Amino acid sequence: MYIAIYTRAAQGTISDSQLDECMFNAEKLAKKMGFLKRKIKVFKDEGYSGMDIKNRPELTRLRSEIGNAHVSHVIVPDYARLSRNLADIQILVEEFEYHDVELVVCQ
Repeated sequence: MYIAIYTRAAQGTISDSQLDECMFNAEKLAKKMGFLKRKIKVFKDEGYSGMDIKNRPELTRLRSEIGNAHVSHVIVPDYARLSRNLADIQILVEEFEYHDVELVVCQ
C-alpha cells in the first residue's frame, strides 16, 4: 500500500508555482507523518474543473487504486482540490471511508 497525493487545478486558475507549492506542502506533510518517499504516488489533474469528479483522469485512476486496496492515505492541499461541489466531496469522503483510506487535508 502507498500514500497518494492528489491535487487539481482548472486552466488558468492557479499558477504553476502555486501548484508546485501545494505539492511541496503535501509531500512535506507526508514525510512529517513518517511516510517514506518510495511509498508516495502523486496524482495531478491540471486544466480540469473542480465542479465535476467524473471527467478527471488522475482522480479516476486514484479512485481505481483505492478500490483495488492499493492506497492507505490520500493527502490533499485543501478540500477544493478534490472538488468545489460539496456533494462530490461527500461522495469521495464516503468512498475513502468505505475502503479504509484516511483523507489528510493540509489546511
